[in-house]
Amino acid sequence: MSKEYQSNLSLSRQESEGSDLTHQIYYAIKQEILIGKLPVKAKLNVVRLAEQYNVSRTPVTHALELLKQDNLVEQLPGKQAI
Repeated sequence: MSKEYQSNLSLSRQESEGSDLTHQIYYAIKQEILIGKLPVKAKLNVVRLAEQYNVSRTPVTHALELLKQDNLVEQLPGKQAI
């Protein structure tokens, strides 16, 4: 197996794992929104959410983008997600 192929395979696994983590965070935050644990118009802080879920900020940021696409959160210009 070539080194290039192994490298690409490794990157694919990392992307997949990162995507899985993003979706786990997405579903966790979505659940908190739907059951009312996160109140309407609550400010969502990426750093605090990352600490809460013990992950880096990247999957939280990506999860918030997915929630934004689902119209479950709103991003105000220059502000935190709500």
